[in-house]
Amino acid sequence: MSKINGRPSFSGVYPVSDAAALIEATTPHPELPSTSLKPLELITTRHLFRWVKEGLTGRYLAGLTGREVALTFKDLVSLRMVAIFRSYGIKPSEIRKAHNILQNERGWSHPFAMEPLWISGLNIYVRENNIPIAITKNWQVAFDFFDQFVGPVHRLLFNKDEEAQAWEPVEGILLDPRISFGEPCIKGTRIPTQVLWALNAGGDPPERIADAYEMPVERVNTAIDWEQRLEQRPAA
Repeated sequence: MSKINGRPSFSGVYPVSDAAALIEATTPHPELPSTSLKPLELITTRHLFRWVKEGLTGRYLAGLTGREVALTFKDLVSLRMVAIFRSYGIKPSEIRKAHNILQNERGWSHPFAMEPLWISGLNIYVRENNIPIAITKNWQVAFDFFDQFVGPVHRLLFNKDEEAQAWEPVEGILLDPRISFGEPCIKGTRIPTQVLWALNAGGDPPERIADAYEMPVERVNTAIDWEQRLEQRPAA
């Protein structure tokens, strides 16, 4: 995998190191009540490898280790959801339970990437006919107040079948496996954010880059800020 000044170059399938960079850079760190379990504060490749081993991604990854592991977009989304759940202090055992229940109920290989999910307290929910269902309470109908909505946090875009088809980690930046092999791009274009970042790192000011690509300078700055956010991720 090629790199620019040490920055991973995203292409096609995601190596675990790339996925860890994306996930750590965008995982929320909410303030939790003192009664909550300790949340996961830093997402590393070690966590992702463990979650892959636990079967929280596609079954085709079972038994693979190290450089053998290459993640699809659905794998990336699934691990992203696991990271969000852990950041809210949900137990690993409860996450595995929710994954297995959804997998059995829906018959999906990637249940965390197939429909919008919610968090309230330490429970994970789906909706059926607009009725909240607590997955982690053995598929019980729930009527408690939803004070934390996961949808806007992970910013997934679903198709008509409610399958995750793209991810907008920050406004204006899109990862779509159908565009530029899933690289982070300026939304609505096929221009990878890494290209704009590299031009700026090479000395071109945002205004000149914006003129060259015929786009508002704000969009160039968004791309640069996003890439700097990935670059500043702590070493795993």
